Amino acid sequence: HSIRAIAHYESEPATIIERLDEILRDQRGMQTCTVACIRLEDEAVTGAAGGHPLPLIVGPDGVNAAGEPGSLIGAFENGKWPVWRASVPRGSSLVLFTDGVTDSQAPDGERFGDQRLAELLAAAPSLDPPELVRHIDAGLTAFESAIQADDIGVLIAKSLAPTHGNGQTSTSQRQGSLSKT
Repeated sequence: HSIRAIAHYESEPATIIERLDEILRDQRGMQTCTVACIRLEDEAVTGAAGGHPLPLIVGPDGVNAAGEPGSLIGAFENGKWPVWRASVPRGSSLVLFTDGVTDSQAPDGERFGDQRLAELLAAAPSLDPPELVRHIDAGLTAFESAIQADDIGVLIAKSLAPTHGNGQTSTSQRQGSLSKT
């Protein structure tokens, strides 16, 4: 709940992460976590990450990582969480995922990995968020050796053209918005 309370007073992703880091470092013993903090905007995303996999932007131009990595939260006195901004053109999806996705293992111990995830996403760039989540789940299920011990989470936001209440696309409104699923 700390990050939710911090976000009530702070709006910049890196500042939110910095405050969370301070809280964790004030605790007894080492308390660490990973986090991706993003702000969705029309056809763009601003964010910062601390020890968390970087989001991927999936669209007609392929699959590209958004941003740059930051320090694990709670682990270092002088952690750095670079703020980044990325374009999410209409029709593209922003895919956030936990490391449990890329750390999933095959029977021989091979990890699913970043490259395999990018290839899976590139094969289905136009799917809507629920379909894309099912596509990722099917790819992981086919790859995995057994139930994984690590968390597996996916959050997808798709950049959509604005519509009127009748479902017609508006050309006079803003050019796009991100829809969370």
